[in-house]
Amino acid sequence: DTLELPNYALDICEGGFFNILNGKWLYELDLTVVGDGEVTVDPEELLYEEGTEVSLTAVAGTGWYFGGWTGDLVSSDPEETIVMDDDKEITANFVEEFSPYIVGYSYEPDPVCEGTDFEIMVEVQNAEVVEITFEGETVVAEKNGDIYTASFTAPMVSLNTFKPLTIKATNVTKSVTMNYAEGIYVLNSEGVIEILNFWYDEEFECDDTGTYLYIKTCCNPGPVYFDILVEGPFETVPEFVSKELIPGECEYLITFWWEFGTVACADATLTAVVKDYCGNIDEWPLVIEDINGLTNDDVIFIGFDPEEVPCDATTLTFPVKINYFDILNVTKVELYACWGTVEERFAKEAELLTTGEATVTYNFPGQDCEEMCVTVKVWAEDCGDCELFYELCYIFDIDNVPPEDLDRKHVDVECNTESTEVTWDFDDNCFYGTTITVTHGNLFYNVEGNTWVNKGQFVEELGYEDDGNWEWRFPDTECEDITITITGEDDCGNTTTWTETFFVDNVAPVVEFDLGGDICSLTATSLVFSWTISDCQEATFTGIDPVFNCSFDDAFAEASNCGPEVYYDYKLSKDGLSGVATLTWDPVDCCELVVTVTATDACGNKGSTTKSISVDNLAPVIEYFAVEEDECVTDRSVYINYEVEENCLDYVMINVSKGCLDRGIDCFTWICESDCWSGEVLWKLPEIDCEVLTYTITAVDYCGHTTTQVATVLVDNMAPSIELDILEPDHCATFTTFSWDVTDNCIEEVMLEVSYGTLDATPMAYTQVLNGKLNGIGEGDMAFVGPTGHATWTFEDLDCVDITLTITAIDSCGNETVATVTYNIDNERPDILFWEFDMEPVPDPEKLCDVVYNSPTTLLTWEATDGCPEDFVIEVTAGYIEHWEDTDPRPDVTNMQWVSYGQTANAPWKNDVDGQENSNWRWNISGLDCQMAEITFTAWDACGETSDGTEIKIDTLAPDISLEVEPYEPCEAECVTLTWEITSEDCLVCNDNCVEWWVGTIEANIGTIDGQAKKQISVPCNCLLPISGTVNWCFGELDCGTTLVATFTAWDAAGNKAEVPVVIDDIDTKPPEIIDFSFGDLKYDRNEDPYLELSWEATDNCFNIASVWVSQGSLKATVVESLGFDLQAGDFFVPDEFTDQYISKKWKNTLYWFLDDPEAPGTAWIAVQDVCCNEATETVINTRTFESVAR
Repeated sequence: DTLELPNYALDICEGGFFNILNGKWLYELDLTVVGDGEVTVDPEELLYEEGTEVSLTAVAGTGWYFGGWTGDLVSSDPEETIVMDDDKEITANFVEEFSPYIVGYSYEPDPVCEGTDFEIMVEVQNAEVVEITFEGETVVAEKNGDIYTASFTAPMVSLNTFKPLTIKATNVTKSVTMNYAEGIYVLNSEGVIEILNFWYDEEFECDDTGTYLYIKTCCNPGPVYFDILVEGPFETVPEFVSKELIPGECEYLITFWWEFGTVACADATLTAVVKDYCGNIDEWPLVIEDINGLTNDDVIFIGFDPEEVPCDATTLTFPVKINYFDILNVTKVELYACWGTVEERFAKEAELLTTGEATVTYNFPGQDCEEMCVTVKVWAEDCGDCELFYELCYIFDIDNVPPEDLDRKHVDVECNTESTEVTWDFDDNCFYGTTITVTHGNLFYNVEGNTWVNKGQFVEELGYEDDGNWEWRFPDTECEDITITITGEDDCGNTTTWTETFFVDNVAPVVEFDLGGDICSLTATSLVFSWTISDCQEATFTGIDPVFNCSFDDAFAEASNCGPEVYYDYKLSKDGLSGVATLTWDPVDCCELVVTVTATDACGNKGSTTKSISVDNLAPVIEYFAVEEDECVTDRSVYINYEVEENCLDYVMINVSKGCLDRGIDCFTWICESDCWSGEVLWKLPEIDCEVLTYTITAVDYCGHTTTQVATVLVDNMAPSIELDILEPDHCATFTTFSWDVTDNCIEEVMLEVSYGTLDATPMAYTQVLNGKLNGIGEGDMAFVGPTGHATWTFEDLDCVDITLTITAIDSCGNETVATVTYNIDNERPDILFWEFDMEPVPDPEKLCDVVYNSPTTLLTWEATDGCPEDFVIEVTAGYIEHWEDTDPRPDVTNMQWVSYGQTANAPWKNDVDGQENSNWRWNISGLDCQMAEITFTAWDACGETSDGTEIKIDTLAPDISLEVEPYEPCEAECVTLTWEITSEDCLVCNDNCVEWWVGTIEANIGTIDGQAKKQISVPCNCLLPISGTVNWCFGELDCGTTLVATFTAWDAAGNKAEVPVVIDDIDTKPPEIIDFSFGDLKYDRNEDPYLELSWEATDNCFNIASVWVSQGSLKATVVESLGFDLQAGDFFVPDEFTDQYISKKWKNTLYWFLDDPEAPGTAWIAVQDVCCNEATETVINTRTFESVAR
């Protein structure tokens, strides 16, 4: 928050920031300006997303110029662009215009080998002369723009080290000098690069085509150039793979891969060459014997391309040659073919064995899509321990056999066939497809089992076998020869064809005749007609079939011919292709006379012609004519239903004496002229009270016959009327009164009914007892009364209930009128069903104290009920009421918190709960110290209120206590004094009759309190606060960095607990521990001076200083130590006689102990101290046998 970070930035454990929206890291740019000037940053942000480009522009103030950027950006260009890939600290340096500015320097080569020449390049602004001083030599640098160059020779050094450098820039007015302590890094070149080992994978297999080569060198100096030279009949050289530092060793492992290439059983001489930075070289020779790099393809040549062999070929002739025949010394040759035969196989094998070349013929007839192969195997004399065997196999596919036709019929065609199933079944290992061609009709395919698709007269690329879904259809073929051809083809073009021709006539003979017009006369009962027959081949008359179709006539509904029998007689011509027939019958009611004449031809095709006329002799019959209502029509409309029996009905007409017919030609007449055998007609009526009306039907057929019928009906469609006068009751009332008046010409009964309460009505028609209650129906009341009267309606104990009064009047035709009024009544107060809190009183088995509660909060649960609830309020005299709710206004964000509603809270009539069924309401009584508090629940409705609650004693405040440590000496103290105090608490004790009351304990993580692990604190029962005391805390000898914690715990009579700690973390009374003080084997440096490596290691949490003395010779650091402390540090143990002393701030170190006389004994002493001057010492003695003695 203090950084005012953007809301998308998130700090991760002090490791940086990242954008929570896209997961990218965010970086800071720390920009410092030195001198008079300013820097423009674009864009200028608090945090930059990784990869962001930032432009920096330096603008100098008046009298100043921009010198350059330093830090994470080194440049003299005032305009730079950086990419934010990490946190960056950059300084913009502005220089007074009369002063030079040294931007920086570099040197080449870097680093420099001792004794070699190198150049120093310095970039300086606003200078005239630049002087460079190195190893006591000062050179005026050669100027080229702002770049100054000077040459030097690197000094000789005993170890790799940095040498200081001084650069002085001067102009007319001022000089600037920069000293660089780590100026030039100079390498000691006395160490010689050395190959420690050179080897290869000796376990490589005989058929391996290469091997890994390994060079191991020292790491100081390390190799900067390395290679492997090859001698022998090899065309390839090893390729570099990797250079790795061996873990835990000062050695490099350099790996090469050598692919042998094409070579026949030869030896190789390899030479590993390495060179270090300063030009030292080392070499290592290596011989690898019996290398054979020949592959199968190198040795064996088979003279054809498997991809170009014709698929239907039956023979193949090709050359075979053994390469390197004169070198390999071949011992055996084999020719092999997986199918077919090799001509003169053994002779060809002998020819290859003796000359290395032969022409081979391979025969393979009768192959149905088979994989053919030719294999040549060659054995040669062993190469070392490796057997030389070569094998080359060529594989190609052959198919020189056509498909076999297994289904030799394919179709089933007869003389009068119109279609046939088409089947086929070809056998071939590489079948390509089936082709079908027909000369007549078309081929059809059944798609998804129910849809036939026309595929025309030619289809191709079908499968080797039909799927039962093909048909050849050739309808309307009249005396034609038709042909079908089926061809199967494999992938190589081999074909098998089946073809067949059939004579087909599937067109039936044609029969022609005419029956004349319809017959409507009552006396016409006969008919005479003639016919003729034609066909492309011989045809024969086969019969006449005359029938009546009277499907609408019930008299013939069950007869097989659906009408009266027809009698017939006929006479044929001499050729049988024509004739005359006479038909007779009994009279019928508008039936259809159907006549069929049939014939057949020589192919069995059956032809027929059917014709019909209508015959009618009977008038219509009215089967049904009535309205829907049997006794009384009570509606403003009614349907008239009718049924007429007549096969040739022309129209139906209906007339009424009053009202209107729906869709009639006028108000009183309706006519139907289509499909009128039965139906219903809507008769619309005016308001009518008990009147008889007349309606009439007339039916007419096509021959003009008429039938009429008349009917009557009673109509009463006017309902009773009701007038109700009631005194509207108040919302809290218990009764009301009302009166009524019912009018109707045909009234039958009047009934009063209420949903709640009782009725006292006058006059009463009669009284009925139901469910043991006078005039009662459930919780309500009902009474049958006269057409006019008055009543009292009583209703009590109702909790916001809707009550209803209903008056029902019914006349003699069942017409009914209902009048209803409804009121809401509430004459019952609210009911608080229960309430409770979930806290329990403090346990007090001995009954020493008052009942008290110490929970800081308690969940509240309650439920109240009322039919018309209004307000529900919770009130407390102490603490406040809280509710668990979402406090964030944003709909997509949830932030649940306890919200205070004060001491008076408007609440729901039943507490709401969370997902675990815990109440969302609580009473917060924290911070109360022995205080009485009252809680009250009150529920209101419009007619009254109800309250409930209780008063309890609450103590939720812990005692106010403190614990302090008295002054002590950190480097000497093994015990301290602690002072405890109880400042305030209203209920510390609750029994004034006791002598002493246990109120707390003091305990520590280390040591004892007054000699105890846990000290009990008691006070007098009648004590006054504040009260205090002291204890003694002892913890013995400790090392710096140990944290001591003592805790004072106190509680009041209600069990409220308070804890206060005191922490001590600066005690140091324990001296360091020397865990190692020893020397190694005797060694000699390059000057042949004898020395020992003297090492020590000590442990202490606050280690300060170590001092080492020796009795002969001198001490020298292995690594120069930047002391930064007083070498004269004293108060050490000091030996009586010593020749040199070394003081170090390191707890673990190694020194060079140069010996004056390696044959003479020597003693080394060490003393180590921590920050409190606690000291430990140890001694080692060097004898001629290098024994060490510890003191």
